[in-house]
Amino acid sequence: MSRVIVILMLVLMAAASSGGALVLYEDEDALELGFSGPYDDQRFAAAWDAAAWEAFADTLPDLAKHRMPDVDFDTQFAVGVYMGEKPTGGYRTAVARVEQEDQWLVAVIAQREPAPDEPVTQAFTYPVGFAVMDKSKVTAAEETPKGVRFVDPEGNELQKICF
Repeated sequence: MSRVIVILMLVLMAAASSGGALVLYEDEDALELGFSGPYDDQRFAAAWDAAAWEAFADTLPDLAKHRMPDVDFDTQFAVGVYMGEKPTGGYRTAVARVEQEDQWLVAVIAQREPAPDEPVTQAFTYPVGFAVMDKSKVTAAEETPKGVRFVDPEGNELQKICF
């Protein structure tokens, strides 16, 4: 009996330390990028269905569009970020973390730009980042979440998209 109580206490402590948010996706490497921006031509995507994903794809240049992952919208959903056209290499953007907070999903966006003295590719680049997750991971999966709040690593809201 005491073993069950200890396990239950550990589970409750872990839930309390996470702030009650359910982590659906995490890219630890991306979390180290920090954040630069936002940029005027930056775009965000939150797609619970194929129509929303295709609408986002239609806004991207071909060199960014070809990097979009395939998504089975019967069982999956996706979020994405496009940093905009950049004049050189060295720029990077990523979906670092996605959490469920009540009826909203929160996507933490990380991105970097090159340091002034950093050697970079001398070509236009089109940084994009995506995360594909299982719908079954979302609590109350029979209900579609209201949408996605995109935030920087400090929690500042960048954009909100409703499903």
